[in-house]
Amino acid sequence: MPIEFTCPHCQKTTSVANQFAGQTGPCQMCGQTITIPRFGGFTGKQLNTPPAHKSGGGGGSATIVVAVVLVVCCVLAIPCIGIGTALVLPGVQVARQSARRLSSQNNLKQISIALMVYHDTNNTFPPASIADENGTPRTSWRASLLPFLEQSHLADQYSFNHSWDSAENSFVQSIDIPVYHSPSSPEPTTNTSYFFITGPGTMFEGGRAPRMRDIHDGTSNTMVAVEVQGLDTHWAEPRDITYDELVQLIDSGQISTDPKGFNALMADGDVRVIPLDIDRSTLKALTTHAGGELVSLP
Repeated sequence: MPIEFTCPHCQKTTSVANQFAGQTGPCQMCGQTITIPRFGGFTGKQLNTPPAHKSGGGGGSATIVVAVVLVVCCVLAIPCIGIGTALVLPGVQVARQSARRLSSQNNLKQISIALMVYHDTNNTFPPASIADENGTPRTSWRASLLPFLEQSHLADQYSFNHSWDSAENSFVQSIDIPVYHSPSSPEPTTNTSYFFITGPGTMFEGGRAPRMRDIHDGTSNTMVAVEVQGLDTHWAEPRDITYDELVQLIDSGQISTDPKGFNALMADGDVRVIPLDIDRSTLKALTTHAGGELVSLP
């Protein structure tokens, strides 16, 4: 634990760690020489109290004690308080990053359960988007999952016969659904952080509503959805990403602020952290559902 000390020369107070006991150097504030005594467990109050057994030794003792303040500073050439901050901040940042990762993975788990219940109810997964008679996508799979995410009341009001941004669905423009955005997103927000992988060879190619039995590559080797930051996409908007877009997002650093990688939902319901430096052929194989590739995840 850091200990507070006051320099006997300039009377400036700062903190120093116990491991620097016994070291000598100039005070960071006034430049006078100070030495940290080899005593553990002292508090600032104890060190500033003159010894009771000798009247003549109080001054020297106080000088040694107060010297503690800046031994650390002279050794590291930075203020002692700055040392504590430098040591603590990385740990705090790592803990926060881990908490955000786990919270986002929990969102994907809830989405996974909703997808499974949807499949049990309809014998298919939802298509990535629902199109109108002209083939134009009008609403997203996220709207289709509303009844399975404890949003039945909202689903009952939603008009699936109209576009997500039509007058009939204008009420959804301001509705925040927390499970659809990561904890890194500002709140409240109507944007989503979770996107299906679409395009040739994927589960959701060409507006298909896939079935579990269509996944020939194995459900644990098939990617369904990924977490992406900053795409500014409303949760009801029929927008997802292709493999090529996924690669671009990884290369640009936009997909994740987590150095460990990005969150991905697999078809078996598992949530994996995919390394940012994953081999591109392996990544491509993960996005297909019947390509016959052999996949080995780290």
